[in-house]
Amino acid sequence: MKGLSFSIIDQGFFSGTNFLVNIFLARVLVESDYGQFSYLSSFHFLFLSISIALVMDPMAILSYRYEENQANYYTSILCIEVCIMVLQSIFYFVVASSLGFVFSLYSAVGTVVILLRRSCYINDRVPLAAIASLMFFIVTSIGYLFFHSIFEGINSWMLLLIFSLSPSLLALLIWSKLKLGSLDGSIIRYHLRLGSWLFVSAILGWIIKSLFIPILYTTDSLESAATFKAFDNIFLPVHQIITVFGIYYIPRLARRVNESPFREVETSLLKILMRLSTLILVICVGILVFSDQIFELIYDSKYLPNQEFLLLLSATVFFRLLIDFWFKTIFQITEHQKYILLTSAFGSLCTVTLGLFLIKEFSIQGAFWGYLSSLIVQALVSVFVYRHLRSKITIA
Repeated sequence: MKGLSFSIIDQGFFSGTNFLVNIFLARVLVESDYGQFSYLSSFHFLFLSISIALVMDPMAILSYRYEENQANYYTSILCIEVCIMVLQSIFYFVVASSLGFVFSLYSAVGTVVILLRRSCYINDRVPLAAIASLMFFIVTSIGYLFFHSIFEGINSWMLLLIFSLSPSLLALLIWSKLKLGSLDGSIIRYHLRLGSWLFVSAILGWIIKSLFIPILYTTDSLESAATFKAFDNIFLPVHQIITVFGIYYIPRLARRVNESPFREVETSLLKILMRLSTLILVICVGILVFSDQIFELIYDSKYLPNQEFLLLLSATVFFRLLIDFWFKTIFQITEHQKYILLTSAFGSLCTVTLGLFLIKEFSIQGAFWGYLSSLIVQALVSVFVYRHLRSKITIA
């Protein structure tokens, strides 16, 4: 539990800082500019999903097998990450020219920091990640206050540079504590082979969770994309809580599944899910009850609460909890990544068919309903696949 406590502290400072950055930009940017930020940000989540698929998720499953060769292991996976960063930078430059350079820096540095923090989790050095995230929070806050006090009305894209440079200090701190070695082609091939299923799954998962903003941006208006992002920001801390539980428990359950009966591991995961569900239920109810005060505090009446949108997003939280924590964890620790691909395929198909139709007919309201519908479809397919997998493991 001590490790989990440090994990929550780490995720609180790191995700809290990113949350505040999003809120700040939502307050200071006009809706069209924030819509552009939301549009570019959606592609950040695409490349982050690819990094998670090819590097971070396989690392959670495979790292314990390389405990005697960790220096070469981490050097090899960092090589994969650098290749992803180069492709990401090229993409942003093509899409947004000079602005794309700023955003590629912001996105790339953030992704590397997440990778290095996850390595701390796997190596039971969570306090190091927590200290680094605390530094991230302090440096980002001081950097913003310093520049904002000197340059009144500072360009918001310049602030992205500040928010990019501060996590680079965090990355250097963690990097200095990791032992790096030489490249190992066998490690890279093994990672990519295991991550190949997850790579396609990541793209399909991004379609389900993030495609609605680009669709609104291109087919409706910048303001609709900004509003969707503004509402989604409210639930960002909840999604980060789900993430921190997954980051902490998946490597530990991956070890146990090879040493203990599957039912025992499943029971442990179920207990964690129940505790996590209770916590998230309390938070979501609080958001719904105090929505007026929350929107006033965060957005200063720039965006107004809509109970229908908040109820729909609350429902999506619980379906994402089932999909991203329960089903995804089981499929990963049993090394059945192809099932993640299968379930994501059905959800993304719903997004590009029903989701597009709903946006065309009902604008931003249709986007929220389409988002929930895609997650419901993915969850239902996951139930059938999970039952099939469970019967197969029980028979074996």
